[in-house]
Amino acid sequence: IGRWNLTRLAEALLPLCAQRARAGHHDDAALVRRAQALIDGFMPRYLAAFHRQMQAKLALPTLAPADAAGHQRQQRLVAGWFELLWQHRADFTQAHRSLIAAADGDLAPLRAVLATNRDDPSGSADADALTAWIDQWHHVRGREQRGISEGLRAANPRLIPRNHHLEHALTAAGNGDLAPIRSLHAALAEPFNDDPSTAAYAQAPSPGAWQCRTFCGT
Repeated sequence: IGRWNLTRLAEALLPLCAQRARAGHHDDAALVRRAQALIDGFMPRYLAAFHRQMQAKLALPTLAPADAAGHQRQQRLVAGWFELLWQHRADFTQAHRSLIAAADGDLAPLRAVLATNRDDPSGSADADALTAWIDQWHHVRGREQRGISEGLRAANPRLIPRNHHLEHALTAAGNGDLAPIRSLHAALAEPFNDDPSTAAYAQAPSPGAWQCRTFCGT
C-alpha cells in the first residue's frame, strides 16, 4: 500500500515538476527515471525500518550489516513469531507485552494470549510450537540477558487506542459525558505503564464481539 501511495503521489506531482523542468530545459524522461528510482527505493528502506522495529520488540541484538547469517536467523525468528500469532489469531499488542514475562521464564501470560481465540483453551495442541519458538528466541538473542525485560517493556506498549474503547468514549462524549474520553486520554498518555487502574483499557474485544472498523480512505 505504501508503494502504491507513493506511485500515485508521483503521478500527481510529475506534471508540475515537468513544467519546471521544461522551463529549465531539463529532460522529462530523466525526471520520470528519478521518480521511479525513488519509488523503487521505498521497499528496501521500509523492510530495513521494519526489521529494526522488530529487533526492538523482540529484544534482538543489533547486527553488523555484513552479518548475513545473523540477519537471516533473526528474519526466520520474526517470521516464525508472526506465523504463531496468525495461527492463534492472537492479539498483537498483548502477545508482544507478554514477552516480558516470557523472557524471565514465565510463559503463562503468553499461553493465555495465544489461547484466547482458540477452540482449545488449554493451548495443549500448540505447546510444542510455542516451546520451539521460545527456544529459538533464546538462541537468536544470544547469551547476553541483562536488560532484556527493560528493553521489551520500553518497546512494547501495554495500552493502545483500541477501537471499542474509542467508540464507547466518543459515544459518551456525543451524549454530553466527557468522563470516559478524559479517562481514556489519561491512560493512553502512559502507554507503557502497568498501573492496575487502567487494566480495562488493555483488554482486547472479546472473540466475536462487534468492532468498529476504519479504512485508509476515511
